Amino acid sequence: QPLPTQAAPPLPAGTMLADLLKAVGKARKGKSIDQLQSRLGWTKTQVRNALSRAHAKGLIETVTSGIYRQKA
Repeated sequence: QPLPTQAAPPLPAGTMLADLLKAVGKARKGKSIDQLQSRLGWTKTQVRNALSRAHAKGLIETVTSGIYRQKA
């Protein structure tokens, strides 16, 4: 009997993590920090911090160094 899977709870609209996930989109190749920074209008520090939080929650994965995408 397989274990039930738990989907990540939906993020409240307007949060930095929700905005980050929307900016990353469904790109298979992922997006760089520079692309995310220009799309969101955040500082590099804000982008890195949001990516770190998203990675800790299991929402983002690293494709290569500096390139990120949503986990499938």
